[in-house]
Amino acid sequence: MVLIRWERIQHILCDVDGVLTEGILTYTASGEQTKTFSARDGHLIRVALRAGIGVGLVSGRRCAALEYRAKDLGLDPCFLGVGDKRAVVTDWLAGRDGLDWEHLAFVGDDLPDLTLFGVVGCAVAVGDAAPRLRQCADLVTAAPGGRGAVGEFIERLLRARGAWSPDEWGRVHG
Repeated sequence: MVLIRWERIQHILCDVDGVLTEGILTYTASGEQTKTFSARDGHLIRVALRAGIGVGLVSGRRCAALEYRAKDLGLDPCFLGVGDKRAVVTDWLAGRDGLDWEHLAFVGDDLPDLTLFGVVGCAVAVGDAAPRLRQCADLVTAAPGGRGAVGEFIERLLRARGAWSPDEWGRVHG
């Protein structure tokens, strides 16, 4: 069993397709991609931000719906359309004083996410992640991607820190 150092996590980075969405790609007749996001994830992302925990995205895809949701929630950084997730996060960390790999949690669902699993302080696989990812994860959520998995992780993080307050966090809207 892996010991998660909850107090060290300062920033959560998430893949998108299969993590914040169910991983289903939908296109309009004009070729525009649409996405469906969990309101619970959005609510708890806002809770994490209020609690001083940063939340950002690292995704191989880029689309207008995703950019809109990221801006709506105030996510930072937003690395979209990335080929090498580890390289962009490495570059981002180089410009962040006091933030290192051990301070990051990463939530993923598929094999391209493995590049970050070995280096972050907490590697999280969503409940329906690829079997190899679940094997390598420090934590596997009960919820599948797009159905509250990120929110579940955020709640566990805040509970582990003694900072979970349903009365207070219930007033935050996602």
